[in-house]
Amino acid sequence: MEHTESASSLPPDKIFIGRIQEMELFRKLLSQWQSDLSSGNSEALNGPPSPHQRIPGFAVFLFGQGGIGKTTLLQRFHQMALAQLPRYTIPAHPIDWEFVIGDEHRRLFNLPPGSHLDPLLYFDLLRERLRSSLGREDDFKEYKTTVQKVRKAREQAQQVLTSLKQDEHFSSWLPKLISEGMATGLGALFPPAGPFLRSDAVKEGISRGLAFTESQWTQLWTKLRGKLDQNLTYYLEPHVHLGLALGRDLAGFAKSKPILFFFDTYEEIDEGDRYLRIAMGAAGSHVGWVIAGRDDIWSGLEQQKRYIELVDGYKDLVLSRRSLALDFTSGSVGIFTLNEVIEYFTRFQREVPELKS
Repeated sequence: MEHTESASSLPPDKIFIGRIQEMELFRKLLSQWQSDLSSGNSEALNGPPSPHQRIPGFAVFLFGQGGIGKTTLLQRFHQMALAQLPRYTIPAHPIDWEFVIGDEHRRLFNLPPGSHLDPLLYFDLLRERLRSSLGREDDFKEYKTTVQKVRKAREQAQQVLTSLKQDEHFSSWLPKLISEGMATGLGALFPPAGPFLRSDAVKEGISRGLAFTESQWTQLWTKLRGKLDQNLTYYLEPHVHLGLALGRDLAGFAKSKPILFFFDTYEEIDEGDRYLRIAMGAAGSHVGWVIAGRDDIWSGLEQQKRYIELVDGYKDLVLSRRSLALDFTSGSVGIFTLNEVIEYFTRFQREVPELKS
């Protein structure tokens, strides 16, 4: 028992062996990013990223099973970045999502199948953590303005939906839609450019026992459009507006001094990853991200399990010259030589007193 307690109290980064190849790849990528930014060009997206409009910033992903050393390697990367990029803004510590979200926020991400993560709650949490890690005052001006627009659009839309619940054309399905909380996610049911339902939305509605016709949906669209006018997209696609606004604020902060964020235990909040990538794209080339977690967001396997619609992995959304993926899933845990294994246990024995004898 004493042996277990002493060994477990050893700091995780006290003994660091191997990962030479991974650290060299990271060092070269940092150098490439520095070189790209030295040209003075600034790139950013004005909409959600896609395989044709890729996130222009620095992006590194560590993913795979627990206990394989992702956190320790992330900490090494953090130390390397601090040493190699002295003129960049790098928060003093990585954001570890396991410890910075309480039970209230954790419930935000424990969603039943088919439910939509509230983008206002998600982006408020993300913005607060980024603000805190940067040590800035609450000066996310474009984001705060966008939050007000989204809230106003929600209020206007709610007035329309409340009145329509009394309409016989909508009373058979609209109340259930609202009661299940789907009213805040109508953007997933039909696109902002027109009233026509997406095929996956029809499947979702049928699975929930909702019976609606194209005519009813067109009427709903017409009512919402008449009340909200140009603000309709703030109701239908708030995540796009909020993500772009947050990203543009970050781009402004990084204009003269690039920023590099580090996220650990990202699986705690990656239900909102489709929102984060919008902010990453809008933040542009002067903002970098190093993300470690258990889920394979590189290939997009986890997102594809969660959602009906097609979701791209980061391998199709980032620039190859500014990105790196380190796969620590089973069978891809990295290569350790025999000498490195021997060195590890020799040093481990020296660090744990009861093993010296």
